[in-house]
Amino acid sequence: MKAQILVALAIASAFAGVSARNLLATELSFPFWTCEKGSYLPDVSPYTLSLYSIIPVGTNTKFCFQIGSAAKASDLTDIGSECYDKLQASLYKMSIESSPACSGAIKAVTVNGAPTFNWQFHTYASVGGAEIRITKLNKDSNTAPGSIICITATAPCKDLGSLAKTSDASFYYSFSESSAHRCCPVNVNASSSPPPLPPP
Repeated sequence: MKAQILVALAIASAFAGVSARNLLATELSFPFWTCEKGSYLPDVSPYTLSLYSIIPVGTNTKFCFQIGSAAKASDLTDIGSECYDKLQASLYKMSIESSPACSGAIKAVTVNGAPTFNWQFHTYASVGGAEIRITKLNKDSNTAPGSIICITATAPCKDLGSLAKTSDASFYYSFSESSAHRCCPVNVNASSSPPPLPPP
């Protein structure tokens, strides 16, 4: 029971952090883009992101994430509802908050097993921030759920806490509908234990 309470408190704390970020979200905090006011809230996103697997690959680590779907909340603001619909129609970009120390540590990115060069690692020295940005996903609410995005990294970012700049192996992520990024809801995955791999 004590362990369950601690997990619940950790998740509540993480989501409180998301709310605080969304109230203050500007170029000074993740996702470091200026979007429509009110579009940063987690409920604005029709998508979720969960940890799918962590696999050692030689001297590197391959982190795989799976996109899921989220139902539309009934209490969205007008801009929230508009952004939810836009993201359903077009998922162009995904971003995961990272650490500046990981600059140069990202070796490869794949989308559904296919290598992609449409990714960038951006650092924001003035605020000590960084993000891994994957663009041109060109998906929608029919094709995005179930998609697997994998990031291969080397030292000093071979564990999720280092890659995602968190002490508890949670991670912050954001989706956007276009390169113009009018909508960029921020969310956190506070339970980052991948499911067990199937037997060989």
